[in-house]
Amino acid sequence: MEKELWKWIFQEMDEEKLYQIMKKTDITINGFRKVDREMLRRLRTKVIADLLKPRLLARVQSVLGDMNLQHAWPKTKQELLHEMKDFKRGAEVLAGLLLSEEEEQLQMAEQLYKSLQAPVASQEIENPIQSLQNIIRNLEEKVKKQDGKVKELSKDLLQVEQALKNKETEIKKAEGEIQELKKRIQEEKERNLVYEYEQKLHEQETLKLREELHRVMKESHKQQIEIETLRAPQAFLISPEPQKTIAVLGDLAELATDKAEVFLSNEAIQQAIGTEVLSSFEYVCLLRFTMTPSLLRKVKKSVRTEQIKEFYNMHEFVRWEASI
Repeated sequence: MEKELWKWIFQEMDEEKLYQIMKKTDITINGFRKVDREMLRRLRTKVIADLLKPRLLARVQSVLGDMNLQHAWPKTKQELLHEMKDFKRGAEVLAGLLLSEEEEQLQMAEQLYKSLQAPVASQEIENPIQSLQNIIRNLEEKVKKQDGKVKELSKDLLQVEQALKNKETEIKKAEGEIQELKKRIQEEKERNLVYEYEQKLHEQETLKLREELHRVMKESHKQQIEIETLRAPQAFLISPEPQKTIAVLGDLAELATDKAEVFLSNEAIQQAIGTEVLSSFEYVCLLRFTMTPSLLRKVKKSVRTEQIKEFYNMHEFVRWEASI
C-alpha cells in the first residue's frame, strides 16, 4: 500500500520539485548520463518507476525529510482534503504524513488516498455547491456553443432567404418577359391573319379582273371576226380585180402589213374555202404559226400551188413583203 501511495505522490508532485529531488539525490536514469527538465518531462513515467525501487525510494524519503514538509498536524480528514484539493498540495501533504513515524498519521495518509480515488462521490458530499457550479458552467458552455450554432444557422438561413427572394424576382421578371413575348406573338399572328385575308381578297379581285379582261377580249375578238366576215364577202363580190394581188391568211393578218388587200382570220378562211375568192389573188400568204394543220390543208387544196407563200414567223413575211 505504501508503494502505491508514493507512486501517486510522484505523479501529482510539481515538476520543478521532482527535478530538485533528482538533483539532490544525484539519481540517474539507465541509458542517460544526465536528466534535465526537458528529459524529465518526456521520461517522467520511467523516472517514477525507478524512484519506486527500494534503494532509490529511501534516498528520496531522506531528501523529503530534510525539506521539512509542513502539514500542520493534527488536522481533521476534511481539513486535509480541503487543503490537498484547493491549495494543490496533495503530494506534499500525503508525503509529510508518510514520513511521520506516528501510526495515526500513516493511517490518515491511507484514508486520504482512498478518498481521492473516489473524487466524484467525495466531491458531491464535501462540496455540493462547487459540483453544481461546475454543472452550470458546463451547461453555459454548451449554451454558448449552441448559441453560436444558432447564429450561424440564422446567418445561413438569411442568406438562403435572400437567395430565394432573388430567384423569385428573376422568375417574376422572366414570367413578365414571357407574357410580353406571348403578346407580341399574338399580335404578329393577328397581323398575319389580316395580311392573309387581304392577300386572299387581292387574289380574288385579280382573278375577277383577269376573267373580265378575258371576257372582254373574247367579246372583242368575236366582234372582230363578225366584222371581217361581213367585210370579206363584199370584197369578194365587188373587188375581184387583178390589182388585189395579195391576201394574208391567219389570225395576225391585220397586224402584218399595210400592202395586203384582204385580211382573213381563221374563221373567215373557213367561209372563203370553196369559193373563187382565194384563186383570184396572185399571192395567198399563209401565216402558218397562226393556223391549224387541218386549215392549212384545206387552203392548199382550194388554191393553186404557185399562189401559195408560207411563212413560219412574222420576220419571214416582213422580209418577203419588202422584196416584192
